Amino acid sequence: MDNLKKMNIIKVFNKLINLLKSNNFIVFFILFVFAGIYLGSVIANHYNFRTFCWDYGVYNNAFWDYAHFRLNKNPIYDPPGVNFLQDHMSFSLFVIAPLYWVFNWLTGTYTLLIIQELLIVIGGYYVYLLVKNKSQNQLLGIFALIHYFVLQGHYSVFSSDFNITTIGAAMVPLFLYYFDRKKMLLAFIFFLFVLISKENMSLWLVFISISLILLYYNDKKLVKYALILMIVSVLYFLFLFKYLIPLFEDPNRQYWGFSYSALGNNINEAFLFIFQHPIKTFHLLYNNPTSDPLLDGIKLNFYKVFLFSGSFILLFRPKYLIMFIPLIAQKMLNDSHSRWGIDWHYTIEIVSILSICVFLTISAIKNNKIKYAIAILICLSSAYITYQMFNIKNRIIPWTSVEKENFLNKKMYTPNFNISNASKIHQYLKIIPPNAKVVASNGLVSHFAFRKYIYLFPNVRDAEYMVLFDSDSYPLSHIDYETEVKKYLNNNNWTILINEYPLYILHFNMN
Repeated sequence: MDNLKKMNIIKVFNKLINLLKSNNFIVFFILFVFAGIYLGSVIANHYNFRTFCWDYGVYNNAFWDYAHFRLNKNPIYDPPGVNFLQDHMSFSLFVIAPLYWVFNWLTGTYTLLIIQELLIVIGGYYVYLLVKNKSQNQLLGIFALIHYFVLQGHYSVFSSDFNITTIGAAMVPLFLYYFDRKKMLLAFIFFLFVLISKENMSLWLVFISISLILLYYNDKKLVKYALILMIVSVLYFLFLFKYLIPLFEDPNRQYWGFSYSALGNNINEAFLFIFQHPIKTFHLLYNNPTSDPLLDGIKLNFYKVFLFSGSFILLFRPKYLIMFIPLIAQKMLNDSHSRWGIDWHYTIEIVSILSICVFLTISAIKNNKIKYAIAILICLSSAYITYQMFNIKNRIIPWTSVEKENFLNKKMYTPNFNISNASKIHQYLKIIPPNAKVVASNGLVSHFAFRKYIYLFPNVRDAEYMVLFDSDSYPLSHIDYETEVKKYLNNNNWTILINEYPLYILHFNMN
């Protein structure tokens, strides 16, 4: 009997060793590790009150409304009631809204964050599948998977909390995989999801389609499908800007998604400027067009990270570079300096496809030693530049913060505003009734966004409860914020329910 037990133990041990040697185990181990890092980071940020009104509070409120079959008129905007589609013409939240009913009972206001990170992980898995199948090399697919997960742009999205661009970009690898496998129904489903994610996605998909036509030129069937997808993208782009955006546009507030004043006042003038002034347009891709010297180098810093992340290899396969043209252009030609660099979610489209393009280019190298050496070098280089960008001293924009994206820093796992006990704060927040009208500080809005009436302080309006952090001043200056808070603390119409640093909870006296 003892010998039989020993034999069974040996069999189990041998199976475990074989599993460890299996490439499939390595793949799922990588997925598990990075899923843990990504999910742990966003959950820690939300728990520690580092998810903000703009944009997570707004997205959470729209997500909640859509799940209840309402077309969101968002109360957080100022003035209130502006349609969420006025901000971005995105329908992807409609698609994922049913997931509210699947996860909300367990994950609450963390739901969108968890969905986003899971979609990024799924996108990584399909990067692996596409590279493995096209290159007929599983090891190269594993290197592509590692590369995908260490790219700096996948960590900077933590600073943006949740964004529709991120979930749309995460599905591009799925579209490319099923297109390559000639499973056109699935390819078209993911193509549509990307297309409706945001108004700029249609233009990106035009360039992706052009690239696919050139990459698959020997396959007439795939070329035909890519041509159809390109036409669909162009027609949707025209339909958006000609009819759909004006339909939802507030007459008193113009569509704010177009921010390219250097090119013109609208999309038509922008295209005309690019064709008429190609040299000026090219200069805008790397120059600071403002007179503020603090903004010098932001664009060049992006290019440095982009090159360190392996993009230089694409010079040997320019067909892949076509996919990046609209992404670089929309970053560098935008009015806002925050879009020029590596901060927030403004490189997420790039990192969603970069690993595919880089490692399929590497796959053409015939010498395996050279191929694997380059693959390892690019993975190490990408990890190194990501690690360097975790240090605020290596960032160009001096007022940015890395505490929301640097999972190696213990600050990510400690609360903001000198809170000694985050769990105690969360217990206090439970005294607010679920249907009450609430006005809250910036870092608290997203925690109360699953309701009809939620406002950002100091827009008190008809709020019944006021939930404030002592020093969470946005959008006011610290001095103005303190003045406003004291005004309500000394107002007899408001009863102080909680006054325990750094939290105030006040209730409006109806009588």
